[in-house]
Amino acid sequence: MKIKVYLSVIILSLLAFSCGYHLRGTGSFLPSYIKNIYIPEFENTTSRIDLGKIVTEEVISAFISRGNFKLVRNESEADAELKGKILNFSVIPVNVDTVEGARYKVRVTVKVELIDLREGKVLYKNPSFYYEDEYDTIEGGDFLSMETSSIQKIAEEMATTLINTIMEGF
Repeated sequence: MKIKVYLSVIILSLLAFSCGYHLRGTGSFLPSYIKNIYIPEFENTTSRIDLGKIVTEEVISAFISRGNFKLVRNESEADAELKGKILNFSVIPVNVDTVEGARYKVRVTVKVELIDLREGKVLYKNPSFYYEDEYDTIEGGDFLSMETSSIQKIAEEMATTLINTIMEGF
C-alpha cells in the first residue's frame, strides 16, 4: 500500500513539472534569441521632473535582476526594445490625522511596449499599466517630503511588477 502511495506522489510530481509549471519570476515567454535589450529613458508627461529617469533606472535594474539579459546602450545592438511613457503620477490623501500622521495613495500609470527588433513585432503592449500603493508620512515630515521619498519606492515596486508581467506573458 505504501509503495502505491509513494509511486502516485512521484507520478503526480512528474506530471506537474512536465506541464510547464514554474516558479513566478523564473520563466520567460520571450523568444530564446532575445538576449540584448535596449531601454531608452521613459518619456515623462507628468509634472515630476525626475520621474522618467527614476522609473527607467528601476526598470533596468529589474531586468538585470532577471539575470538572462544584457542591457545595451543603443537600439542597433539590441534584439528587443522596451519603450515607456509615464502618463500619470498622483498622490492622493487617504487619511489625514494630525495625531498619527497621514497616509497617501500614490499612483503611476505607464504606457509600455516591448518590441522584437529582429521580427519587427510587438511582444508586449499595455497602453495603461497601472500601479498604486499607500505610504505614510514620515514623522515630522510634510506632504512634499513624503511624495519625494515615495517616488523611489513606488518606482522600484512598479518596475518589478512590470518586468514580471512582461516576462511571464500576462
